[in-house]
Amino acid sequence: MLIQHVGAPVATLADAIAFVLSALLIKGLPGEPKKAARTDVNKTSWSDDISEGLRLIWSTPPLRQAIMIVAIWILLRHVHLALIVIYLSRELALAPWAIGALTSIGGVFSVVTAECMDRISGKWGMGPCLMLGLLLQVLSWVLMALSGELQVKTAVVFLIVLAYVAQGLSLPLIMVNYQSLRQLLAPPAALGRV
Repeated sequence: MLIQHVGAPVATLADAIAFVLSALLIKGLPGEPKKAARTDVNKTSWSDDISEGLRLIWSTPPLRQAIMIVAIWILLRHVHLALIVIYLSRELALAPWAIGALTSIGGVFSVVTAECMDRISGKWGMGPCLMLGLLLQVLSWVLMALSGELQVKTAVVFLIVLAYVAQGLSLPLIMVNYQSLRQLLAPPAALGRV
């Protein structure tokens, strides 16, 4: 939306300024991060680190399954993200500001869901929440696919709004629970390798 009003160079400059501000805020955080103890201090090669991580993943079935599920989901999600902008702009002739507004709806629901994740995961558990997130993601894709079958543009936009709501709810359910599961199953020294 910013590009439409001020042009690409100014929007890119605003983006760069936001990254610098973000870096300054992160730099201002107190404390030094704890360095995890290595499992083998004689290792010097990055290929050894990769091998160690792959062995750990392969030898821990729940971790292996979670990584495969999330890897497939990430691939499909990014295919969807590339295609949905084309669909919304070409097929539905939505203006860039409308596409941005739809995406923002998903973002709002992601923030709200992320704020509640401690209670949600505490009540239902990490595995069921991860599966619920994946089901909501599939629901959002189905809703977007169904929107192409409708003739009334208002109904189409309504389905797409519902799809972005489902997508916004799904993202924290998937990522927070996946990362929590990963941290639970992998030894602290190996977290950077899995």
